[in-house]
Amino acid sequence: MLLAAGLVRRTAARRARVIVVVGTYGKTTTTRAIRAALRLPPSPWVEANANCLSLVPLAFFHGLRQSREVVIEVGIGAPEQMAWFAWALRPSVVVVTCIGHEHIQSFRDLDHLRDEKAAMVRALPANGVAVLNGDDANVMWMASQTKARIVTYGFAQGLDVRGTDLTLAWPHGARLSLSVGGDCVVLDTCLVGDGLIHGLLAAAAVADIEGLGLATFSQSLASMPATRGRLQPVVLAGGITVLRDDYKSTPETVLEALDTLRRLPARRRIAVVGDLDMPPPPERHWYRVVGEKVAQVADLAVFVGAKFDRYRVGARAGGMRDDQMHHVRTVQEATSFLRECLGSDDVVLVKGRETQRLTRIILALAGRDVRCPVEQCRLHLTFCDDCPLLEHDASHDHARPKRKGET
Repeated sequence: MLLAAGLVRRTAARRARVIVVVGTYGKTTTTRAIRAALRLPPSPWVEANANCLSLVPLAFFHGLRQSREVVIEVGIGAPEQMAWFAWALRPSVVVVTCIGHEHIQSFRDLDHLRDEKAAMVRALPANGVAVLNGDDANVMWMASQTKARIVTYGFAQGLDVRGTDLTLAWPHGARLSLSVGGDCVVLDTCLVGDGLIHGLLAAAAVADIEGLGLATFSQSLASMPATRGRLQPVVLAGGITVLRDDYKSTPETVLEALDTLRRLPARRRIAVVGDLDMPPPPERHWYRVVGEKVAQVADLAVFVGAKFDRYRVGARAGGMRDDQMHHVRTVQEATSFLRECLGSDDVVLVKGRETQRLTRIILALAGRDVRCPVEQCRLHLTFCDDCPLLEHDASHDHARPKRKGET
């Protein structure tokens, strides 16, 4: 499939503008923001996080059918993958979001992972553009890896595209001042969380590169809704607000979500936390770190899954009392507990592994008839909101005959 994409890129699509988003976190929101700024229609491939393996060339072909400007995100999970994607896509513009520890088990160290992601930047032609997060030193290192033009974005002074005066407008989003090329505009956004706001700044940089005016693309960015499952505010009945961040649960994203929760106005801040995704070794260290952070931020914690003992060590060290911690094994138990204790002006962060599908807690609290009892779901590119199995209890399905050895 990559060979076919490479052939098309060098022939029928040789004049296309291919804008590629890479990095550890924030790729989907950044890609959505770039598409919004360029006034491209929403893409189901982007919304479904189709950013790896054979999904990348498929997303590329889909983008070509829509426009001669193709905006695509690319993720990797092992060495040497990015170089193949870079060869096939031949990017015109590369946006780098950040460098973190996700998938670090497949690499020697963070420098090795950084070097692999830089392969897309190295593939830029001399007349290409690398759009780099100026607040991340590992991303800025990539400026040394290309002869392409460098455009920087972030909150630090001296960057080409800069955000300042960031304030929360909970639960609607945030407000910031956006400066591009000497011009400035106040931008109201539906997004919360510093990492996601960086995605808006990156999109502003790309829109400016593509020749769009600040007044035009800032309006498009302001109207873009939050990405599903990424620090997404969800208002429930009874004055309860949920911060939905259940797409993945790597340690860095959990800590950022807790930092965001800390800043939100609330009667009580409640953290619903599942197991961690791929914590770097030693695993126990990261559970302790997250547990301590929960203690610093939350008035009440609900730990869902099998790692409560590891979280509890950190939470106790952070000063959280045992009566402030509640442990459940299943989504159904978590939902029952929260229904009994939530009240007006509570803010609830829901954060867990994608496979745990803690989304079901939010959907149940919002009134959906959630019956799915699966503890570890392997359906990729599927959100519980849209899943036909959400209201189906497989444990009550006696139609399938038992196979030999089943009980």
